[in-house]
Amino acid sequence: MKGVAGMSEREIIDYAQEMGLAAAADLLLSAQRVLCMGLGGSMILAREAAHLFSTALPNFFAVDDSHHQAI
Repeated sequence: MKGVAGMSEREIIDYAQEMGLAAAADLLLSAQRVLCMGLGGSMILAREAAHLFSTALPNFFAVDDSHHQAI
């Protein structure tokens, strides 16, 4: 499986659709870090997603600061 380093969000989505749900799950499982981000009300959902996923895997994190999201 090719890595996602350097891929745009659109390329990752296209790749995940092409490879199917199992491949998308493999990407999440093999990632060193999965960042959950949002602004406003979406940030609440991003925090919740990071929290729920982090109960199963330690590599999910919520990024609250919009300046860190831009990096």
